[in-house]
Amino acid sequence: MLIAIKGRIIHSRQSRVTSPAFYVYMSTDEASPGPHHTLIFNSVITNIGNAYNQYSGIFTAPSSGMYVLSYTITADSGASIPVEIVKNADVIGSLLTRAYGSYRQSVSSTVVVNMNAGDVCYVRTSGSGATTAGSIYSRTEARTSFTGWRIE
Repeated sequence: MLIAIKGRIIHSRQSRVTSPAFYVYMSTDEASPGPHHTLIFNSVITNIGNAYNQYSGIFTAPSSGMYVLSYTITADSGASIPVEIVKNADVIGSLLTRAYGSYRQSVSSTVVVNMNAGDVCYVRTSGSGATTAGSIYSRTEARTSFTGWRIE
């Protein structure tokens, strides 16, 4: 907004740029995902800045800075789900959720990472170490989700 008196600008206030933030979850279970399977969180609750793509499962940093990224994975009964978060081509975090018997198990992980504009992050099943077995659970009582925001 510009304020002028007698044709002279005496005050200029820039509109505030909103930091990107997103919260998304899987709307249904993911049956038997294979190794290096990118998880698609297709239910978008928050997507300030439109940096998360609900079709590819990829978050693209619109600006450089420090970002907090967190994900929660729920393993269906009897499943073993190793998952990792990837920045560009590098694994920057991982977790393993294993549900025993008829129980479901949820596990969460959070990373704080420096990203440059255009860097991408996504969550996928692991391709090394533990083997994926069973399904990822995501329903009203236990959402498999992914969230992130830039720290100002």
